[in-house]
Amino acid sequence: MSSFKKNLEDAMEEEQGDVPAQDDSVKKAKKKKSKKSKSSKKIEFSFKSFITGLGFCFFLSGCLAVWTLFNADTTIQKLQSTLPSKTTIVETSSSPYPDETTITMTGEPIEVDPLVAKKPVDVDPSTESMMEKEEEEEEVVELAPDEKPHRKNAVPFSKKTDKPLLSFVIYDLGLSQIKTANIIENFSPEISLAFSPYAKNLETQTMTAQEDGHEIWLTLPLETKEYPLNDPGPSSLLINASTKKNKARLAKVLNATNNQVGYISQPDHVFKPEDASVNPALRDIFVKGYAIIDSNISMRSFVGGVADRGDYPYAQNMLWLDDTITPISFNQKIRRISEMGKSKKDIIVMLRPYPASLKAVQKFLNSQAADQFEMAPVSAQLINK
Repeated sequence: MSSFKKNLEDAMEEEQGDVPAQDDSVKKAKKKKSKKSKSSKKIEFSFKSFITGLGFCFFLSGCLAVWTLFNADTTIQKLQSTLPSKTTIVETSSSPYPDETTITMTGEPIEVDPLVAKKPVDVDPSTESMMEKEEEEEEVVELAPDEKPHRKNAVPFSKKTDKPLLSFVIYDLGLSQIKTANIIENFSPEISLAFSPYAKNLETQTMTAQEDGHEIWLTLPLETKEYPLNDPGPSSLLINASTKKNKARLAKVLNATNNQVGYISQPDHVFKPEDASVNPALRDIFVKGYAIIDSNISMRSFVGGVADRGDYPYAQNMLWLDDTITPISFNQKIRRISEMGKSKKDIIVMLRPYPASLKAVQKFLNSQAADQFEMAPVSAQLINK
């Protein structure tokens, strides 16, 4: 009995000992909650202060902008009144390109460099246009029909069958003289050759090709879609260049050699029909008796309108054999040529002197598919010839 009583007393003491511990944990929890609430109040107060300060900054900036708007002219006038200035009078002759220019000031005279004084001043567009027309008319020299290069330098051709014509043009030759010599030797005379005006020994190379029976053309450098990243060279004709500059550039191309039938544009040029209509440099090519072939197949010939109005010789490429250099692409292009032959269409096909392109042409010429065409130099397909 005594042991039971003792155990009971011990149990009661343990229960009494746990209660304070529980009270301590509760107190600790309450302290934590009170701390959190105080910190949240502090954070809330700091955020509101930030928003208030930001709004004040915006208000101040707006006031400053309004003040500046209404007082800008006054401020500028005050600043100008504090700066030193002189009045300058420029006297020019009535000619748009004066020989002498006198500059006087409300002070000591200024000596003008003669080179600077002879620089042209702004000219009225109508006056400049009239001057260009007069200059152009002075340069025009009409050639006899048989003396025009597109006839004089063309390989003679007469159609012998009712088959459609097929003309291959190997483009941009002459830069590699060894490769060009191999092409001249290994391809039949019906294949026309277009040389770069930048090629070295151009006269010798073109004479060799002409003696071998090939028809000679030159490539015509024109501004490209990616110009100036893709720059066709120093003799390129540019859309926004002055007539004088384009004519100077064209003169270098025209004087590169004299045994070409005409000129073939590059495939990625940006010239449009309206550009050819207003660019005298392009018309000069026709006036001098040369033909122009537009190698671009993505749009209508950029010289067609000018050529038809002036009865000048021109043509347009129909297919680039190697715009993609893969066996599948070559096979697709050859198949397309065959299909066009079945529909009795005359075709002009151009290619670059890549080994794969040359091999594909040789393979086609030795196949039965070539029998449905009559091979011809490209001048045979000129319009207005």
